[in-house]
Order: sequence, then C-alpha cells, then structure tokens
Amino acid sequence: MKYLGFHNQLLEDGMKNSDEDFGGGEPKIPEPQRTLLLPTAASERKKFPIATGVLDYFPSALLQVSFVSYVGNEQHNPGEPLHWARGKSTDQDDTTIRHYMERDYTDMTDVDLKKLLTKDTDNTYHMAKACWRMLASFQLALEAEGAPIARNAVLPKESK
Repeated sequence: MKYLGFHNQLLEDGMKNSDEDFGGGEPKIPEPQRTLLLPTAASERKKFPIATGVLDYFPSALLQVSFVSYVGNEQHNPGEPLHWARGKSTDQDDTTIRHYMERDYTDMTDVDLKKLLTKDTDNTYHMAKACWRMLASFQLALEAEGAPIARNAVLPKESK
C-alpha cells in the first residue's frame, strides 16, 4: 500500500507479482499511478466545494492573488512559463506579515476615514501578496504532512 494524497486514502501500488501478470507473454507494465488530491468517494469529494466554496466566495481577491503569481514569475523567472520556483524567495512567514502590515491606510481627508488598500512597487496589492505567501506557507506545510507537491511547483536543484 502506498500513501497518495493528504486525505489519508491508501491505494494499491499498482505493481503486482502474480502469475497472471507475468504468465505467458510479455509482462504487463502497470499504468502509472496518479497522485490523488481529492478523495475517491463522491460523498467525501462533496466536502471540498472548491468552485462554490472558494472561487465563488472570493473571485476578486483570488484574481489579485493570481496576478501576484504572474508578476512574481516575471520577476524571478523572466521569459519562462508560469511556475513556482521553490528555491527563490523562501521567507514565507516574515514576508506574509510584512505585506499584511502594509495592506492599507486610513484616508484622513475622507469624512468616513475609509481604509484604502496599498500597492507595492510592482503595482500588486500588499494584501494579495500576503495571501499568496500565506497560501505558499500552507501548501508547504500540507506537503510536509504528505500532500502531493503542487503541479506548477519547481523544486530547487540540489547543490553538489
């Protein structure tokens, strides 16, 4: 048995050493295993309403977080396809808090003293950068517990 995914579901490895696998002609080559992110039972999958419970709740905020991904990729990986270069800018916790502290200011000229969001020098919202960093930190923590590595993550090359 092999652990695949953070939902604690165990799946068979796919490699069988029975006579039917190797009897007769060529050995069967097992299908490659896909790391499952969601539970396989429909009743369990319904507990993860990604579209209606996340995307539909926070569309504008997630749009800005996705822009942070784009701008960050242009900064750290110019000319390369969008990916999270895990070896670059790894200080998730401190950077989350720094961007959160810069998230807004009070317009003292406004009678209602409304809060205005602030942008960083690259024209992205500090709050969006804080959200991106918090998601990065959470993803890394889940992966440390056994969740699959994010599909658009590029791990740093080990130094020799």
